[in-house]
Amino acid sequence: MGALAFAALADEIPARPEFGILDRAALFPLPFLKAAEHVLSDHENLTQERISIVTTDGDVPAEDVASAYSEEWRKTAPRPPNTIVIAVNADRGELAIHTGLGLDPVLPAAKIAEIRKTIFKPEWKGGKKSRAMVLTLVEVLRDIGSPLASENEAVDTFERAGFTGGWTPAVVVERAWVVWLAVLGGLAAAVFVLLRIMIGEVHYTAAGWFRVPASRNLARMLHRWRRGTPTLVTGGGVSGEY
Repeated sequence: MGALAFAALADEIPARPEFGILDRAALFPLPFLKAAEHVLSDHENLTQERISIVTTDGDVPAEDVASAYSEEWRKTAPRPPNTIVIAVNADRGELAIHTGLGLDPVLPAAKIAEIRKTIFKPEWKGGKKSRAMVLTLVEVLRDIGSPLASENEAVDTFERAGFTGGWTPAVVVERAWVVWLAVLGGLAAAVFVLLRIMIGEVHYTAAGWFRVPASRNLARMLHRWRRGTPTLVTGGGVSGEY
């Protein structure tokens, strides 16, 4: 985002709500909204760490929203560096989390990316948007060592508000065709090896026709694979496969 666009966004930022949630995209049902406000207020009272949540729609990326709101709202925090802003753009399906200097070590960029990939996106793609918001908030509380998470108070608060479905996020199956391709390739290779072993090989010798056992076929095949070079078979008679 350019400097002018960022300034324009900053001019539209209202004062931080009393309980820390500005849900413009209406992603929280009312019972979950009240539960989240209660959790954020209790966390701040216990730790002096201020967590805020912003949901928006439109074309502005969530990263830009989080950056602008974080910059503006941390000015009013009791301890400005110890802030977190969780921003979600509902139209774009994006999550961004910005931390103040005091919380960078416990919630680094790699951990934020993991939350986005393993918790937020699976639920969001499944159409469970409010669940994505609640699971993301609870995971943030766990990662920063909130007393509300370690004592399960946050979980209990949301469950009393009607949260159901457990606390394990959905699993997104990505590139399933790659897995199926690997399975089919493995099956094809197994069938080839089985047929190669079971096909009877016969030789005509002075004593008559001689059938090579399947076990010997397998042993010769493994021997050639280990050597990596072709073998030359000499001798009289006729050989073939049927």
